Amino acid sequence: MLTFPEEDQTVAMLDAGDGTYVELFSGGSGEKPNGSILHLALRTDDCDAATARAAGGTITQEPTDTVLEGDPPVPVRYSFFEGPDGEQIELFQADVL
Repeated sequence: MLTFPEEDQTVAMLDAGDGTYVELFSGGSGEKPNGSILHLALRTDDCDAATARAAGGTITQEPTDTVLEGDPPVPVRYSFFEGPDGEQIELFQADVL
């Protein structure tokens, strides 16, 4: 499990063992999302190409590089777009995870 700070909360990424990760956020507003999913993160080998294929979704964050400040620090490339019910869909690329 990798944990790292994100603004005023902690994020944990749990490895499902097959390259799939479950991303959990501490806190929360208690508000229900419009649909059944608020945030979905999908790992990709090419964040830029996957973002370009985000069929019809409004891109809210172009591909960006950052470092997750965990132990150890993990460089990632990520983007966000909106799904049909306003859910936040994240695409991320990381060699270390």
